[in-house]
Amino acid sequence: MENKLKPETKPVLYELKSANIRTIMVTGDNLQTACTVGLSSGMLPNASSLLLLEACEPKGGSSASFTCHPVERSRDKSHKQNNTAKYLVTTTNESIWGFNVSAWKYHYAMSGKTYEIMKQHFPSLVPDILLNATIFGRMTPNQKTSIIEDLQKINYYVGMCGDGANDCGALKIAHAGISLSNLEASVASPFTSNISNIECVPKLLKEGRNTLVTSIC
Repeated sequence: MENKLKPETKPVLYELKSANIRTIMVTGDNLQTACTVGLSSGMLPNASSLLLLEACEPKGGSSASFTCHPVERSRDKSHKQNNTAKYLVTTTNESIWGFNVSAWKYHYAMSGKTYEIMKQHFPSLVPDILLNATIFGRMTPNQKTSIIEDLQKINYYVGMCGDGANDCGALKIAHAGISLSNLEASVASPFTSNISNIECVPKLLKEGRNTLVTSIC
């Protein structure tokens, strides 16, 4: 099975990156799927390191713990014939725990459960996660809302795109929520796009800035 990117995705992500606007993936999909899409879409720069963060709750007499592993990127040779880049998302055996991760630019990928455990048992690491995490997989509706609230607490202005009922809470609480469908999500979102892709994001940003400039003038 393949989860193909829409043709508009890459150019929009590039435009947002060029404008120094950070993009984060918050999805209910499997984390491995999210990592593959993030790498294929260019959301993560080629030179960056993607770190898979996994946390475990306390069990028996043991305390909560977490591991952090680099994610290897490789092209799937079986797809060379159609010139489609495929990434096999696997983790190496070498943990970076104890390494100086500030020596290079890195991006975290984690599940919603891991994020909750980190918040509860390792709160001192949450600011680093909020500043450097790019991919959140297996996120529940409440977890999506929570991550937006946490980003707002560190003075981020957060926009949110979603197309399902499970995005309603996040769309409502974001500074600018954009529904990509005319169904449940459009009821909670202040903005609704007539096209079901993220092409509307840079357009809304430009219209918003133009409106602000006009009002000031």
